[in-house]
Amino acid sequence: MADGYNTQILWVDLTEGRTEAREPGEEVMRKYIGGAGLAAKILWEETSADTEPFAPENPLIFMTGPLTGVVQQSSRHIVAGLSPLTNIWGRAHSGGSWADKLRRSGFMGIVIKGQAQKPVYLRLYNGKAEICDASSLWGMDTYEVEKVLRRETDGKVSVATIGRAGERLVRFAAIMNDGKKGRAAARCGLGALMGSKKLKAIVVGGNQEIPVFDRARLKECNKKIYHACPRKKRTDVIEDYVEEIKVAFRTGGVPVKNWRGGIFDPGEKFAESLRAAEQIGGKASEAQLSSYFIELLNSVTGWNMDYDECMKTGERICNLTRMFNVGNNKSSLLYSDLILYSKGNIKFLCNVSFSFILYSGSVRFK
Repeated sequence: MADGYNTQILWVDLTEGRTEAREPGEEVMRKYIGGAGLAAKILWEETSADTEPFAPENPLIFMTGPLTGVVQQSSRHIVAGLSPLTNIWGRAHSGGSWADKLRRSGFMGIVIKGQAQKPVYLRLYNGKAEICDASSLWGMDTYEVEKVLRRETDGKVSVATIGRAGERLVRFAAIMNDGKKGRAAARCGLGALMGSKKLKAIVVGGNQEIPVFDRARLKECNKKIYHACPRKKRTDVIEDYVEEIKVAFRTGGVPVKNWRGGIFDPGEKFAESLRAAEQIGGKASEAQLSSYFIELLNSVTGWNMDYDECMKTGERICNLTRMFNVGNNKSSLLYSDLILYSKGNIKFLCNVSFSFILYSGSVRFK
């Protein structure tokens, strides 16, 4: 737009290997503003009632808004598309630095259609876009991908990527960004949509200034917002968070035993373990992290497992899946993995010890 913010959107055709920058125009931007509104318009125009979630023509949309990167706490983006989990409009939100880096790369959004013949990743930097080979990244977890791609650039980038769950089209797979800081666009299984397109990651970065119509007035508004926000000590924030968790357990707001457990008293103990983790500034040892995770697992499942028992959980699930396969003679069922303990570290993997039916989503599990 002439005076306001940069509304350039990158359109990507992975089938043809092409990228094109487009401007929606002032009329569209005034009507839909950006973010979810603009993403919904694009999805409506690019799909029909017959479009399948994993069809190449189903667009994977990343979008920001006019305030992204120009006011405090505004580095958030949405991801949208037809959800592999529900087959209808799906939208997920994520924080971190990715949205701000996208704006500074020269784009406010990305629309991705088609399907690559082999794994690829996108690289956006200072107004330029490139489709790169990601064959060596396929099979890596999100931490590894972020580490590799930052090393291949100047390091001043942010990476949004899928892990093995997205690659294998697990229908509730998330799209993660910012590596070990663990920001996630987790809802609606849009990581599976990204995996269906053979798109492993999107790297964004640059130093382009984000256009603002009246920077002096914006600065004044930022000051008003800053001074209007309540100030809390870290200990008060922790207490509020712990109380929220306790209330959730007391009122049946946590999926205890897959929503069959209702109110669950041991959840109080888990909440206290969260307080302990927060009070040491998130710098827990591996042993402490293992302890906190065991509390979480026990509080949600209703089990009372110690560390050794938790280590055997994956084996139990494998055996259960085996029995299910034999009993139902479903040779098409695959093993997927749930939880793996390795050298004291807790790793969430996605495909070594559950069945394909389970990671296809609850609706399909009949």
